[in-house]
Formats: sequence, C-alpha cells, structure tokens
Amino acid sequence: MPTLKIIMKNYKSAILIFVSFLLILSGCATVPQQDEFPAYSINGRQYYGLLSICDAKGINYQYDEYSRVISLTGDGHEIALRAGDTLVLVDGRTMQFKEPVDIYEGRIVVPYEIKKEVLDRLFKKTVLQPKAALAIS
Repeated sequence: MPTLKIIMKNYKSAILIFVSFLLILSGCATVPQQDEFPAYSINGRQYYGLLSICDAKGINYQYDEYSRVISLTGDGHEIALRAGDTLVLVDGRTMQFKEPVDIYEGRIVVPYEIKKEVLDRLFKKTVLQPKAALAIS
C-alpha cells in the first residue's frame, strides 16, 4: 500500500499550505486602519479638523473669537489651545509642539502631533459621527 502513504503525504502537504495561506490572509486583515478624520495638508504637514475629533470623542469645546483660544474639556481633562500658537496647556501643564494650531478654510485644525500626543492619548475612541464643521468668520 505505498500509494496510500503517498496520498496521505500529499494530503497533509495540501492542508499545511492551505492553513499557511489562511494565516497569511488573517495577518493582513489585522493591519490597523488609518484615521477616519478628515486630514488637511498645510505647508507639507498633516492637520486634522478639531471639531470632527471633538465630536467623535465626546470632547466639549468652546472658542473665543477675540482671543482665538479653544478650551476643551472631557474625561476629567482640561486643554487650552490658541490658534497660531505651538503651546498647549494640558491639565495645567504646558506642552510645546513643532507646528501651531491653525485656522484653515474657516476651520480650526490641529497638527498630527497634537492629535496623537494629546487628544488620542487622553480621550477614548468612539465611533466617528461627524457634525457640521465649526466655521470661523
């Protein structure tokens, strides 16, 4: 019965190849997704609309048009940003960033670094359900 041994060996090889193929596919399926927030390129840097992030993460925000200061609160944190400035006040602690908070096409936008180091780190992720953008006159 040498034929049965050859058939079994080929059968095991086929199963091994099939399982390997499935593992490779499942590995590809677990790659993290990119941010779902609208991104803007300003002077070669990536910025995100602050209102979209706040709406998705349940962050309360206030904007003072005179001082251009944005106050964010939620999850026990208080953050103050100012359009045109690289300093951000996070829970009473000053943080310096390379790129400033900006106003782009009438929207307050934050650089990727502030989004990652402050907003993503301090506030839980939620399902993205964007509202209308905050337009600045």
